[in-house]
Amino acid sequence: GFIIAASLGALLRWGIYVLPHPWAAHTHPWGTFAVNFIGSLVMGFLFIYLGKSSPMLKTWLCVAFLGAFTTYSSFSLDIVRLVDEGSLKLVIIYFLGTNLLCISGCYMGWVFAKNLVTSH
Repeated sequence: GFIIAASLGALLRWGIYVLPHPWAAHTHPWGTFAVNFIGSLVMGFLFIYLGKSSPMLKTWLCVAFLGAFTTYSSFSLDIVRLVDEGSLKLVIIYFLGTNLLCISGCYMGWVFAKNLVTSH
């Protein structure tokens, strides 16, 4: 069930990202934006709605399906949970650290690969 849920999440992400504009999938961020928003909205809803009633269903939907659909939903849930716990200092550190480090890491990998490809 877990693999099926993850596969469906990944396929849905691909469908939202590519199908509306297959000729421009890598030039416009709107597919990614939509996936991240929808995934975060559904993650917040399911986390509370399912509560402790069905741990297996919650794992399949939140971890497998939404995890494959968008990892931003997990990041969003972490932030909301920290806010709910009153850990505002940790929220700021986690939010800024994650965004700055991940975007910087992506940029460093990008530059490294471009230099590697153009040097050969």
